Order: sequence, then structure tokens, then C-alpha cells
Amino acid sequence: MLFGRANRCAYPGCGRALIAEHRGALSVDVEIAHIRSGKPNGPRHDPSFAPEKIDTEPNLLLLCRQHHSWVDDHPQVYSADELQEWKRAQIAQNDGIDLSDGQVEQIMGMTRGPIHLPYRGEGIFVGRVRELAWLDQTLITHDAEGGLSPAASGQVIVMHGLGGVGKSTLAAHWAQRHVNDHHLTWWLTADNEQSLQQGLAGLAIALDPAAGQERLESLAVRAVNWLASHGGWLLILDNVVKPGDVASLLGRCRTGRVLVTSRLATGWQRFSAHVLSLGVLEPDQAVDLLARNLNQSAASMEAAEDLCAELGHLPLAIEQASGYIAETGCGSREYLEMLRDYPAEMYAHWPASYEDINRTVARVWRATLDHLVSTFPNTGDLLRTLAWFAPNDIPRVLVRALAEEFGGVPQTEAAIGRLAAYNLISANDAVIGTHRLVQAVARTPDVNDIHRQPNDIAVAKDRAARALLAAAPRDTEAPDTWPWWQTILPHIGHLSRQSLPEDDSMFTGVLLNTTGAFLAEHAIYKHALDCQLRALAVSERLLGEDDTLTMSFRNDVACVYEHLGELELAIPIYEKNLLDRERLLGKGHRHTRTSRSNLALAYSNYGKSEKATPLLEETALQQSEELGPHHPDTLTAYTNLGRHYLRIGQSQESLVILERTLSRYEWHFDINEIGAMDARDALACAYIEISIRAQELMPLWGEGAREGVDSEKEMINALAEKVELGRTGLLLKEQNLKDAASTLGAGHPYTLAFVHSLAGSYLATGYPERAVGILEAAIPGFEATYDQDHPAIRSVSRLLKRARSAARG
Repeated sequence: MLFGRANRCAYPGCGRALIAEHRGALSVDVEIAHIRSGKPNGPRHDPSFAPEKIDTEPNLLLLCRQHHSWVDDHPQVYSADELQEWKRAQIAQNDGIDLSDGQVEQIMGMTRGPIHLPYRGEGIFVGRVRELAWLDQTLITHDAEGGLSPAASGQVIVMHGLGGVGKSTLAAHWAQRHVNDHHLTWWLTADNEQSLQQGLAGLAIALDPAAGQERLESLAVRAVNWLASHGGWLLILDNVVKPGDVASLLGRCRTGRVLVTSRLATGWQRFSAHVLSLGVLEPDQAVDLLARNLNQSAASMEAAEDLCAELGHLPLAIEQASGYIAETGCGSREYLEMLRDYPAEMYAHWPASYEDINRTVARVWRATLDHLVSTFPNTGDLLRTLAWFAPNDIPRVLVRALAEEFGGVPQTEAAIGRLAAYNLISANDAVIGTHRLVQAVARTPDVNDIHRQPNDIAVAKDRAARALLAAAPRDTEAPDTWPWWQTILPHIGHLSRQSLPEDDSMFTGVLLNTTGAFLAEHAIYKHALDCQLRALAVSERLLGEDDTLTMSFRNDVACVYEHLGELELAIPIYEKNLLDRERLLGKGHRHTRTSRSNLALAYSNYGKSEKATPLLEETALQQSEELGPHHPDTLTAYTNLGRHYLRIGQSQESLVILERTLSRYEWHFDINEIGAMDARDALACAYIEISIRAQELMPLWGEGAREGVDSEKEMINALAEKVELGRTGLLLKEQNLKDAASTLGAGHPYTLAFVHSLAGSYLATGYPERAVGILEAAIPGFEATYDQDHPAIRSVSRLLKRARSAARG
């Protein structure tokens, strides 16, 4: 630049010293003027002059402040050629003073325009390394001499993100870091027209204090005119609600750099803006921010990670939490517990250190919702409904299924788009995501908040439950439904965890009962029991103990207890249900038959054969009479009866029933259906049991003839045929296991049960090495499917121990 070579204003006859030194102190009365303007309607604009040379030294001239304004206000009087002559004369004066680097920097600061930025303590700024680097690369480039490159001028940067994510903090931090790269740095709150106008008026007064008496509108125009005719400035427009609010300003002021913060993600393409989406902090950065706000070390703070996770790593929420902790002296863990116990109060608390009560997490999104609901009323209902699903990967089809409740498909899709545009949700064509803290606030009732009325939140919860219930497949045994179940399970779990059982509706109750059935099918019994007990409590409370749905739910609870091996808890429930159904529905009703079958099987498994046998026989006969001999429920009843006969030693009766049952399955149904595979396994068990008994009898034949057999040879042949059944049984079980693994998967409870069954038969028929092999291969599957204290784990462990012992000899 010209410092050190020229010290007088270039305006002819002025002679005013631009830089003066008195007793080591410098005074400055200088502004850097452009000889040719870079703006088409600016003073002395030359369209043939290369734009990249506008802000370079040959096009710059030093003038005192008074004559700078005079020259630019009268461009028709002062041509570019004349100003070029002034510059040559100014350099020829050669009356500059010798300046050190420090003095040059001081002068640059004195010639720079005003600076207005919100105060941000540098000690509490954390993270955002990638974002800062992106801003540096996009907004700031330098020429070979270290000056600003004109290519970096005229740019618009938009940072958008969820309210409270730290957009303003990042903008202020970056602007402060680069304050020396701009001739003027000015912060404007731009959330409405009045705020924007007031900010521009403040800029005009800072540029010319004498203009302070002018009207607000005139001051705003003066500021815009100054920005339009000068370059090298940075303007921050904070919290812009709509692009249209700043379109006029951006259209006129193109010679500097504009950094916009907004919650709105869309609509910026008209300004050719560079757009940066700002997310929450990384977990370690969130903990660091909390610690710095409290002037503590992260390592010394108990439960800091859990607290920051609960707050969704949102900077504003962390700031609010640290304010409360500092104000009250409570610890992080205590704050976390209060946040979970008293969410409404904690989200709304305003620490005394806050300048703005509206900067609490309970209020920060309210203005956005006010704006959205005013034009799209269903956005509030939609957000409250989304609050009950898990935060991530909400299937979009769940929302589309509710479209009629949001005004129809077009209105629902528009609401999704609007919420996403304002960063309250994220969305693509498959899934929707929401920040967990947005959800927490949206589902926390507050009678003082129009968007969080208690009844509206309760309706939203039921709406979410109905959507999940409609999406939940009823056939929990069908493998093709399992991937979808895995998709919706997190959302069902989230809904149940975020609500109190006493507030459950029947929609929630039926949803939990259906979910419990699926979990039980996959041996997730403890979770299944929680679901079924809660569903039963809802039904008893709302429908009464004698309602058919209540009895059905009670039966499902008993089934899970039985799966857990707690027959002493299951049997009394089965007994009560059978008596209630016989009393209310009659002995022949299908629900009564189900209760009788369940109780009979429980008796059988508990060793009470004297009670089990007549009930199982009665059930099988009734099912056959009511449903026909080929109905799946009839075949299941006969499979259960055949297994029971085998358990009590009636192997011949068992064989007859199971052969007939399996033939009917294979004739009328898919042989890989679970019922068919179960019947096949039961028949194989009967074959093997008969074979083992025949082997035991053969050495005893010499003791005498047996009734019904004419000779010893006939008896030996008969026994040999029965011994051969054992090989057939093993082959059936081996094929059954292959079919189950292929159809159901290696980790399915039925597949694992068939592994256990085959291994037991290997061991019983003298093949312990085979038993060890398949059990060792299956142990990881057992451990992945069942809890360590589950009866199946204990049983397979005992069997493997016995097989290894037998294999050793």
C-alpha cells in the first residue's frame, strides 16, 4: 500500500496530513478510495477494467475522509484519469514517514471501518474445525502480497441448522478471527424487517455519527448505499427467517461478503449462495463445552457424557444446563435426574445469567413453529407425532399411513418438507430423523405453550401408536416379516419408554401385546414379558378382567412365563383363564380350547401327567370335531398329544398319532411350515425312542416267547425292524434341521430347539462325537439368541458337557 510513501491527501489543494506522529502516537485521517468502482452503478465504473484488479493497489487512492465522500458523490466531476493523476502526484510527494510493521498494522486498524460483533468468549468455543476450515476456504482468499483477493468478494454464505445448534456462535467466532481481513465487520439481527432496519441504521451512525438525527428509514438507506459503493466488508445477517426478507439487501450489496445464519435450509439458490449445514457437536466436544462453561475439567465431572447425550449434544441445551448447574450448585448427575423427572420445568428454566429468556430450549423453536403453523397448521400435529418415534430412521411410510389425519397426502408431504426446511426434522424419500431434544420438548406438556397442550400431545401419542400397530405384521412366525419387525421395534420401544403405563390407551396395549408375541417368538422373553404384562394392565384397567381381550392378554403372559421355565407362575394363570373362559364363553369355544391346550401342555411339562393326559385328549378331539382333521390347530393338538404320550412311555400310541399327523401336514401344507417341522421332529423322537427300547429288549429274548409272536426268529426280526427306526429318526432330524436353518435361520428358537433335539438323539444312539460337533457349532447361536440365565442356555450347556464326557469314553 501507499503508507510510508505518501502522507498527504491526494485531493488537489487539500494538503491535509493523512498520518501524523506526535510523541510516538499516531493519528490517522485517511480512507482508501477506489479509482474505478467495481459496481456497475458505482462512481467511475469502467466495464473494460478487469474485475480482479478492482481491489489491487494500482486502483486504490488515499484521501482524507471529507474528500473521499466528496469525490464519490460527484463522479461526473472527477474522472478515473484525473484520480490516476492525483495518485501519481501523491506518490511523487515522497513525504511519507518511516513506519514499522506494528505501526502499519495500527494504521490499518485505524483506517478500517467500524466493527460490531456479539461478544463471544474465546475460552468456551469448542470444535467446528471442519466448518471453520470450510469457511476459510470459501470466504477468504489472498493475493500474492497477502491482501484480499477480489475473487472472494461478492459472496453469500448461508449457515443453516436447528435452532440452538450454534450457528450464531460459529459466525461470530469466524468473523472475529478474520476481522483484520475486512475493512468493516458488522453484525445485523435479521429475524424481521424492523430488526434489519435498526441494524442498518446502527451501521449508518457508526459510519457517520453526525447522521444520528436522521429518521430510521433514511439511516438504513444511507447504510445500504455505503455498502453498495464500498468493498472489502463483511456483513453478518443473523437468524434470517425467510430469504425474501434480505433479498433486496443482497441484491444491492455485492461488493463485500455476507454471512447468513438461518434455520431455513432451502431457498438460497437464488443468491448463488454457498450453503453449510451445521449439525450438533461431537460427543467429546459437547462434554468439553459443558466443562469449560463450568470452569471444570471434563474428567472431574460425574455423568457429563450421559448428560450431554441426553441433551443431544446441542450447544444451547448444554449452555442452559451449565447455567443451571452453576446457579444452583448441583452436579451433572443430579441435573440429569431432574431433567428426566421434571422435563417441563428443566427445559423452561431461565438461568439468571441469561440475557434472553427466549433462549431456553423450551422456547427456541417456538417462533419457528409459530411461523410454520400459521401457514401449515398440520406441521405442529406432525412434529408432536414424530416425537413419539425413535429419533432416527423413522420409516416415512408410517407417516404416510396417517396422511388423512394431516389433511391428505399432499398436505402431509408439504408438512414434512416444511419441517425439514426449517431443520426441525431431516428427511429423504425413505426415512425421517428428529433431534432427540426437539422430540423431548415436543412431547412435554405445557399449558402455557400453544404447541404443547396436554391433550394435543396425548392425541399425538395415540396417533403414533396406531401407526405402529397398523404397520406391525400379525403373523409373527412368518420369516419374511422379520426384517420389517426389526425396523419398527426401536420405535415401539421408544414410544413405550417415553410414556407412563397408566397413560396407555388400548392402541398402545394391543401394540405392546403384538410386539410381545414377536419377541417371544424370537426368545427375547424378558422384554416380551414386560410388553405382555403392560398390555394386560391396560386391558384390565380399561376393559375389565372378564373381557375376552383381557383373557387373551393374560394367556400370553402365562405363555411367556412358561417359556422362561417358570411353570409355577404360568399354571395358575392358565387355570384361571380356563375357568373364566368356560364360564363366559362355554367349553367348546375356540378360546376355551386354546386355554385347555395351554394348561394341558404346562401340566405335561411340569410332570403332572394325570392332569395333562385327559386335557390333551379332550382338546385334540374337540379341535378335530370343530375344525376338521386337517386344520392346523387340530394337527398341532395331535402333535402335542403325541409328544405327551411319548413322554409318559406310551410310544406305540405316540407313533400312530404322529405318523398320521405328519402325513396330513405333508399332504395339505408346506413341509417347511413350522407346524410340519415340529411334527416331523416329534415323530423322529418316537422312532428313536422305540429303537432304543427294541435294542434293550433283544438281549432279553432268550428268556422266553413273547405274547403274539410264534417264534424266536419272528420276534428278533420284529425287534430288528424297530431298531432300524432309529436310523430313520436321525435322518428325519438331520433333514429337519437343514430345513429349519434354511427357512427360519440358524438363530431362530425353533432351529436351536431342533439342534438340541438332534444332539440329544446322537448322544442317546451312541454318536457322542456328532453331538459335540453340532452343539459346539451352535453355542454362539444360543448365546446370541438367549440370555445367559435362560433355561435353553443351561440345558444346552448340560447336554454338551454330557456329550463331551461320553466322547472321551
